[in-house]
Amino acid sequence: MNDWQNIARLVPGRNDNQCHYKWQSEYKSQPQKAPWTFDEDLLLKQLVAERGQKQWQEIANEINKKMGNTKRQGKQCRERWINFLSPDIKRDPWTAKEDLLLLEKQKNIGN
Repeated sequence: MNDWQNIARLVPGRNDNQCHYKWQSEYKSQPQKAPWTFDEDLLLKQLVAERGQKQWQEIANEINKKMGNTKRQGKQCRERWINFLSPDIKRDPWTAKEDLLLLEKQKNIGN
């Protein structure tokens, strides 16, 4: 008998698969939906510099370990890096030349 069968015995009307699914989907590791803190951003930058842009779940695990109450997922770390923290992000206003290039490319693909 597995642990989920033992747990299901304590939850009338539920079987082991239902208990396991409920745990996985709602209680195990809900991603943190709160805004990123300055300290989380600093740690994410440090970890990406050390480990690169591949092992996002390992990076998330390290952030969660070091920050205490956070529950960041690998996907959240990746998206935070790509959309906000990467030094490759060009933040200045679009130039007329860039606008024309975008319009031309869009016209060529027909969308």
